[in-house]
Amino acid sequence: WDDHNNSYKGQWSLLWSAPIDNCSVYNFCGYFGSCNGNNRLAVCKCLPGFKPSSPDNWNYGDFSGGCTRKSSICAKERDTYFFNLTMMKVGKPETLFEDAKSEDDCKKECLNNCQCQAYSYIVQADISRRGCANSSMCWLWTVVLRNLQEEYSQGVHDLHVRILASDIFGSTARNCEPCGTNIIPYPLSFTGSNCGDPAYSNFLCNSSTGQLSFHTATDSYRVTSINPDTQRFVIQAKGAENCGARNSRQLKASFPFYVNNLCYVDTNSTSSSSSADDELLRGRDEVEIGWYPPLEPICNSSSDCKDWPNSSCNARTNETKRCLCNPYYI
Repeated sequence: WDDHNNSYKGQWSLLWSAPIDNCSVYNFCGYFGSCNGNNRLAVCKCLPGFKPSSPDNWNYGDFSGGCTRKSSICAKERDTYFFNLTMMKVGKPETLFEDAKSEDDCKKECLNNCQCQAYSYIVQADISRRGCANSSMCWLWTVVLRNLQEEYSQGVHDLHVRILASDIFGSTARNCEPCGTNIIPYPLSFTGSNCGDPAYSNFLCNSSTGQLSFHTATDSYRVTSINPDTQRFVIQAKGAENCGARNSRQLKASFPFYVNNLCYVDTNSTSSSSSADDELLRGRDEVEIGWYPPLEPICNSSSDCKDWPNSSCNARTNETKRCLCNPYYI
């Protein structure tokens, strides 16, 4: 209640409020769901190797049910894979393994426990009377991963999450490794990498932050989500390259990419009142980009075609060698 400011005298004045955004709500995206307050369309995402526990609720914006594994982590021990998440906020671990002398020891301890979901190995300076030394801690999450938040700056963990490789790479070894919480499906590829298809190498992964970006001939854009099933991804537009400007072709995507019709407009950009989330995301319109199906994979020998059954490494007239279908197959 303000009795001092003449402009607001006799009115309530807001001094502090919480939560500041959806990600400030405890475990907003449920177990194994990651929250990112910088995104509009994909505030919550299941971690790679996971799927929504209740797809219908998830699609309607109720993320409280969280995510569940696509496969049991103990079903195929040889298929076990750890992917890395940086700058992550995560709920408290259940176990401290004090005998770990290295990250490899920490990883092995997680592998030896069928209930281990993830680990984090931390080396920090230990200043004592005897001088400076390094101390290490091996934290294990053996129940669930909760209250996950990306691009977090305080008290963060480098988290190594345990999954089955087949749940993110599928049947082809040419899929790129995940970038943060984003699965990179074939044919999408990173600049200068050997994965995916070179014609789709417009993506760059910042390994320090886990942030994925999409590069055009003139600029780069933050990627907020990728949907392998629809062959589309969402980028965050900049300044004049917003949803209104999209029709004037200020945002261009060249073949094999195209700008799709779906576009999330910042409807509160001219409003005098809006929610906390809208205030934080003001001006961050998001545009959906699609990609056309790729040509057959480039190859040097038939061994390069092992992920494409019933194909051989051949070349059409005056063309690059590709994994082409064998006779009587299409």
